[in-house]
Amino acid sequence: MNPILIEEIVKLSTPILGLIISFFTGTIAFQNYKENNGKLFIQGDIVLQENKGAFLKITIFNIGKRPVFIKYCGLEFWDSLNAIISDNKQINKTLNEADSVEIFEQVNFDEIHKIKNAFIVDHRNKYWRIDYMDFIYDVSHYDKTPTKLYRRNKKIQDVKLYFRKRKYRKTIIKLGRIPKNI
Repeated sequence: MNPILIEEIVKLSTPILGLIISFFTGTIAFQNYKENNGKLFIQGDIVLQENKGAFLKITIFNIGKRPVFIKYCGLEFWDSLNAIISDNKQINKTLNEADSVEIFEQVNFDEIHKIKNAFIVDHRNKYWRIDYMDFIYDVSHYDKTPTKLYRRNKKIQDVKLYFRKRKYRKTIIKLGRIPKNI
């Protein structure tokens, strides 16, 4: 082969090889950045107690790799702006990797349908909203016959919850701890 031809091939292939390597390096760096952020999974449910009435139970799980400091939680209502539950419900708790916290808030069962969403604010002033608040609508309009929409939403939510639980269990097992049943 001609040495000039080999030299030209090397000159042309070196920048292409550098471009490919830098693309993969950038992709890996971006993936690490996304994985290292704190991630929260928020689950809501209505708890009924015989003597005390109805409670809104908000469970917060840290499914990310970094600790997250939770400042406060609140509710969004359909008819007003953001309102903090229980006169500035301050949590001020750090959730380490795979930790969880439960918040109980008493609610008036007759006015539960006014709640639009529940949210959590972390140390970066990032709002984390509950993914699935349709259970409130279902509870406030419950006539003991589940509708097709309710069944469809429940199926979708169950699939999402399955994958979140799986990710939570993987994180706990990586840490060498025994996972809680959630």
